[in-house]
Amino acid sequence: MIGYSKRIAFPCYKDEVFLRDILVNNELDSHSTFESVNKLVHQYLSYFGEIFNQEFIEFRTLLSKAAMRQAYDSPFWGAVRDITVHTEREQLKENGKYCIHMELNDSGHPEIYLLMDDAAVTASEIKHYYSLS
Repeated sequence: MIGYSKRIAFPCYKDEVFLRDILVNNELDSHSTFESVNKLVHQYLSYFGEIFNQEFIEFRTLLSKAAMRQAYDSPFWGAVRDITVHTEREQLKENGKYCIHMELNDSGHPEIYLLMDDAAVTASEIKHYYSLS
């Protein structure tokens, strides 16, 4: 591992926090297009460190070659994916989890159930519900 330590912790904490802030503030994440994230980050390049800029330039190079699979697998896009996962987990904690379940009753008519955890019940402000526990 000697000689690779700089790359292990990509991006550095400062760059990750700044990247998360600009992505969230502009409502972008790994579900956004490469181009939209590319344009946004390019505007803020001077705020990032040297290693981040090198990885971002490599990402842009892959885009210019239409090497979309490699761009998706790049360290830069990996950082964007990690930020998205972190953000989605935070939203799940706050908003809870929902699931729609449908089954046929004895007379052949569908019954639809909305299943949710306690956080979802609180977030949705539903007043009347049946607990499964």
